[in-house]
Amino acid sequence: MAVRCATLNLEHGRPAQKAIRDDVDVDRQFAEAVTQLRQVSPDILTVQEADGPTRARLTRPHSQHAGHVETLGRWLHMQHVYAPSAFGYGVGILSAYPIRAARYLRLPPIVKPIYRTDDGLMKIRWPEPRVALYGLVETPDGLLLVGTTHLDIDQNSAPRQLEIVIGGFVVAARAWGVSPTHTPMLLTGDMNLRPDAVRDALDEIPKTMTFPHTVLASAPTYPHAKPRWQIDHILGYRIASQRSHSLSTAISDHVGLVVEVVLR
Repeated sequence: MAVRCATLNLEHGRPAQKAIRDDVDVDRQFAEAVTQLRQVSPDILTVQEADGPTRARLTRPHSQHAGHVETLGRWLHMQHVYAPSAFGYGVGILSAYPIRAARYLRLPPIVKPIYRTDDGLMKIRWPEPRVALYGLVETPDGLLLVGTTHLDIDQNSAPRQLEIVIGGFVVAARAWGVSPTHTPMLLTGDMNLRPDAVRDALDEIPKTMTFPHTVLASAPTYPHAKPRWQIDHILGYRIASQRSHSLSTAISDHVGLVVEVVLR
């Protein structure tokens, strides 16, 4: 049977239309986005830049201290897991199927905080902590390893972080006693890399490894108003894509991706 998967950078639930961000009811826009997601009816949904409970308490006083992932799980009737990355937000996996296990991996900062520009000036850019989250999902067609991440915007760091995220699938599979060779894998997220850069990073991974390398969805995802670049991706291993499309919602500066897949 087909499994419908979706991924979306929530951008903290901010309204998609920047011109009205100061005047719009943020909670109402988020509720509208939930309705749009409900219409898509994903079996698996992954999100990035999702506020956790602490940030929700500070920025959304009426949220009853529930983070975005917990709120989505309750409103969409999906099981969910969440991993914080930095500054009170992180990534999440939601599933209409049972999530049997979950673990997360903190990604090392690759970029140096102090660096020299091409014109010789010294600048400081403190690396933002990043994380990958893995879940073992029991679908009607068998187990599925799901991973999601949000990589650094630095174009030297993101490819290296992607390699680390992919290596995490093997570690998770062994920890859960499943075969990384025979278990389908799904990797999603905001990778801050265009398709050719993703492909170049994947080409650096030894061919002896089994990892999500098949592109399952292709569409521009950024910026929301007029998407020109694809920086959000869905990759698979032992998974075949049947159809895919982009997903515009009432929130975020990204559009999401939706794909229907068959596990092999």
